[in-house]
Amino acid sequence: MKEAISKPLEVASRLVETRVRRYNGGSMPQGRTVCGATEVVYVRRDLLGQLRKHPRLASFAVPVCEFEQFGRTLLGYAYISRYSLVRCTMESVFG
Repeated sequence: MKEAISKPLEVASRLVETRVRRYNGGSMPQGRTVCGATEVVYVRRDLLGQLRKHPRLASFAVPVCEFEQFGRTLLGYAYISRYSLVRCTMESVFG
């Protein structure tokens, strides 16, 4: 049987959770759990409107835990300088 079509919030939430876990090496510090819907992320302002229609764009969201380190690299600094980023949660985008 075909898998049921997921809600946009669930799709975006899973992508954010995956990115946070990958950044932290698969485990969260001090037993913290990850909920992609409530995780604070930075999203490009130009993708924010499209995100509601295409939840897979959540893979471009940069979690706060990664953002600090991301800004210290040359590539990250260039990305942050180029795009206007908005701090939000997936819940606030889809809710």
